[in-house]
Amino acid sequence: MRKMLGVAGFGTAWRGLAALLLAGAATAQEPAPAAPADDETATVVVTATRRSQSLDQVPIAVSEVSGETLEQSVLRDTQALQMQVPSLVVTVSGSENAGSVIRIRGIGTSGGNVGFESSVGVFVDDVYLSRSSLALTDLIDIDRIEVLRGPQGTLFGKNTSVGAIRLVSNAPGFTPDAALSVSYGNDNARLAQGMINLPLVDHTLAVRFAAQINERDGFIHNQYDGKDYNDRDRYTLRGQLLYQPLEGLSLRLIADRIVKDERCCAAPYTQYGPTAPAITALGGTVFEPPSEDTAAFNRPVASKAEDSGVSLHLDWDFDWAQLRGLVSYRDSTGRDQSDGDYSDIDLVYIPVQNGGIRTKTAELSLHGVAGRLDWLIGVYGADEDLNLNMATLLGDDAGAYVHAISGGAVPAVLYPSGRGQTDVRAAQSGSSWSLFTHDIVDLGAGFDLTLGLRWLHEQKAGGGHATSDSPSCNPAVTLPASARFLCGADPYRAHYDDDRFTGTASLGWKFAGDLYTYASYSSGFKSGGINLNPPTTANDGDRTFRPETVDAYELGLKAPFFGRRLQTRTALFWMDIDDFQLAGYDGLAWQVQNATVRSRGVEFESTLYPAKGLDLRAAVTYADAEFTKGANDGAQMTNAPRWTGQLGAGYAHALPFWSASAFANVVARYQSEVNTGVDLDPNKRQGGYTLLNARAGLQLPAAFEVSLWGANLTDKHYNLIIFDSPAQSGSYNGYVGQPRACGIEVRKRFF
Repeated sequence: MRKMLGVAGFGTAWRGLAALLLAGAATAQEPAPAAPADDETATVVVTATRRSQSLDQVPIAVSEVSGETLEQSVLRDTQALQMQVPSLVVTVSGSENAGSVIRIRGIGTSGGNVGFESSVGVFVDDVYLSRSSLALTDLIDIDRIEVLRGPQGTLFGKNTSVGAIRLVSNAPGFTPDAALSVSYGNDNARLAQGMINLPLVDHTLAVRFAAQINERDGFIHNQYDGKDYNDRDRYTLRGQLLYQPLEGLSLRLIADRIVKDERCCAAPYTQYGPTAPAITALGGTVFEPPSEDTAAFNRPVASKAEDSGVSLHLDWDFDWAQLRGLVSYRDSTGRDQSDGDYSDIDLVYIPVQNGGIRTKTAELSLHGVAGRLDWLIGVYGADEDLNLNMATLLGDDAGAYVHAISGGAVPAVLYPSGRGQTDVRAAQSGSSWSLFTHDIVDLGAGFDLTLGLRWLHEQKAGGGHATSDSPSCNPAVTLPASARFLCGADPYRAHYDDDRFTGTASLGWKFAGDLYTYASYSSGFKSGGINLNPPTTANDGDRTFRPETVDAYELGLKAPFFGRRLQTRTALFWMDIDDFQLAGYDGLAWQVQNATVRSRGVEFESTLYPAKGLDLRAAVTYADAEFTKGANDGAQMTNAPRWTGQLGAGYAHALPFWSASAFANVVARYQSEVNTGVDLDPNKRQGGYTLLNARAGLQLPAAFEVSLWGANLTDKHYNLIIFDSPAQSGSYNGYVGQPRACGIEVRKRFF
């Protein structure tokens, strides 16, 4: 199956989709083209509190991105969501399997320790994903995405200490529907997507299937082997079954599979240090000045991932209350290879880095209304097993290189090729249980009081070891600690147990003109755990790390004006986080650390509908996210821009010919300067930059749509992460953001 859907099989799939498009043109009825809707000012409904509520009357700072907005703004994957939500920052380094970080209001879990869970909870159809890497997926057949800012620990599982992202897919329905789209762009980008919804038994049984193939050549050229890296080669499948045996009772079964097989991630040099002459002396390549899109490395760089899951959703309306249930199972695996030194001399390499996560969750909640009380109670449980095994070995040139940069003081024989950390393993099993309630009291006179409370229990057991045969690690050899490379760690096992309460309280007031204001307090929690990077546990290093706890305060105003033609939302926020989890470098190894941090600022979003078919959008976030204790006191946190902003516009207009309509959409996102390094090294700064996306096209008879699209249209070069070049003091490499992409797309609706 994978081979069929790979590069070689794309031509067949492409021709088949094109044939279906043409066949649909001949058989479909020709409805009038979709004129610009006259309901732009309709109320947007979200389920951020597990209830259907108006976006403008929910006491939470939340951004809603509809499926239509995803299409119009060229948002192909989760990482691109930051184009629409300024408070959101998503970065990828190394590989999507292990180097992904999601931040809200400048706060997110950084560091590559697999024991870390994300500070931002991600839920796909209410199924919790415990790691950011699992959430970086293509967006297909999506109804809406809700980005909730601030702690959300009362309602949404666990580990939502600074926010949550809810992806809601389109559910099966009892009206036939089908759509196909194909797209081609620069760098040989090819994307094909299809969806079909079929009612099998009227008002009783329906199915829905969605699939996507996404392929693109790489944009980082490796001068050593002539290949292009940082490509796309992935597919996504989702199937759903909806069964409604009785009025008010429904069962929804969802199964999905995501497969990635890519050459990711190359990292060109951003700066060379004093060891560069040693690279050239050994026949290596040094680019002067460093190249933005060209690298030279001699070992394989690859990233493969498979993620599959199934979930069953129950909804049962008893009139006096609604019962909701959910059970899910997910199995995710990743396999990476990397050139450890990012150069074409052979210093160090990672021939294997495999990991797997298996997660089971279950949730049951009951929601009802009794007079002025809107009540909800529930129970949640999760079990997770994860494992990691990898090796990091010395290359053919390691000995000569160390001998050269030490001025001959360190013997080359201590660094033989193929030696090093030959077997690094870590594993963990954990469980989480919680009880929760979230209640809204109508106080009258436009006031509402929200009270939420959650008790949770966390339990984890795990450990690991690192086996090394590196001669430089032999204690009988006299060497400075900095010259001992790729040493081992004795087997260890540790346990973590915790019981916590989190909660929220907010007071909202709806007054004249549908203006709504609220003040809230919420406490957040992210589980502590076990250090699952075995080499950093050597010499009695940390075996466990403490949980994050958050106290957050928010004051919000949601104000529609001019008959909802202008809609604005403003939030002032303050978050104090104790024991923030991060991986810090102590000069010898990456150690798990806990820090005290704070994020405070203001968010503003607005949408204006000045004329039929025209919408103008603006948003800005100021987030002062900084360390408040310790050596970094007062320093801005990693990859936390103080200013982010978004401007967008959309327009649709019926044409006087062809029975067609034209549309256009443009969105720009700005972020200010950041330091991309966990250690806040000044050499790891990335200046402020702006990204620009646009899409324009025609809606034609027979439900055809043709458009031109572009992402990063100004071809802005920027680095997501800048890091120390391994074994090359004073040199730096960077993981690069995607350059300009543009192309043409054809869509066809069949019903």
